[in-house]
Amino acid sequence: ESYAKTCLLAVTYTCSFTGYSTLTGTGPNLVLAGLYPRIGSGGEALSYLRWSVFAVPVCVAYLVLAWLVLQAAHWRTPLGELRSMLRVRELEKELLAFPGFSREEATVVAVYGACLLLWLTRDLDFGALKGWGATEALADVGNGTVALVCAVALFMVPARGVRPEEGGAHGSQGGRLMDWDCASKVSWSTIILIAGGFALSHGVHESGLSAVVARAVSGAGLEHLSPGACILILTWLTTFVSDWLITSNVAVAALLLPIYAGMAKHVGLDALAFLVPGTVGASLSFCSPVSTPPNAIAFSTGTLTVRDFVQTGLLMNLLGLGLVTFFASFWAPAVFGYSLS
Repeated sequence: ESYAKTCLLAVTYTCSFTGYSTLTGTGPNLVLAGLYPRIGSGGEALSYLRWSVFAVPVCVAYLVLAWLVLQAAHWRTPLGELRSMLRVRELEKELLAFPGFSREEATVVAVYGACLLLWLTRDLDFGALKGWGATEALADVGNGTVALVCAVALFMVPARGVRPEEGGAHGSQGGRLMDWDCASKVSWSTIILIAGGFALSHGVHESGLSAVVARAVSGAGLEHLSPGACILILTWLTTFVSDWLITSNVAVAALLLPIYAGMAKHVGLDALAFLVPGTVGASLSFCSPVSTPPNAIAFSTGTLTVRDFVQTGLLMNLLGLGLVTFFASFWAPAVFGYSLS
């Protein structure tokens, strides 16, 4: 039972903190990407590559932290006893019985790999080596266009080796990697949730509410604190609200990020100084069983209790606050090119 809890929590935590290693990996990241051109300091789109350069080291550090915490909190089963319980040899036989990698699966991986490569190389800037986004003809092509082109490609590539026959009757063209029956099953509620988050954030920003709240908070003494202390407070606030008050981290990001951008500008800092820790903090909801979809799925198995989530999640949150504050104070300014002084 102890090992089962460890595995469930490991999968749950990994789903939460590895997602923010890419700009499209979590709901809060998507909210930031959609809002930054309007609420950021430069008015430009946030670079996919720069975000990954910042977030991947944070993700790796959190992975090590989670492993240490779970080892200390749950895993008490001796290795020999564990191998006996898991029936390792039977699992190895089942693994060998799995079918090989099909042509269709390889094609889907290739299309996704091409999409990821185009995202990462759009904003390359290494001396004479520029990304394809620097080309005048492609300057207005964004990450969304890349995603749509790759999605359309899945509707065109034949499946199961059947080549399309031009001018044939119905059904003679064979299957495709993607058809509308499959595409229509996408989680439209999630898409509407994220789009609603964009609308909420836009309303908070355009109505002037974010500026009013930013002035009120800054007037309460925020501008007298060091940037590191501000980052720590905002990360804790975002995590607490996402964990216990508003169970949707997308809604939390949509509500708080415009306010954080206004606060940063009010104290003379780049908007990313507060947007980065706020976005990451929205994904660090480990205490509540319903704060994120991975938490809810793990809790629904009946193996984990609320006490298990709080006991381990509280330690993860406390250690994570220090981790995020460190990276947001020292690594993020170097990657994104702003100063906290």
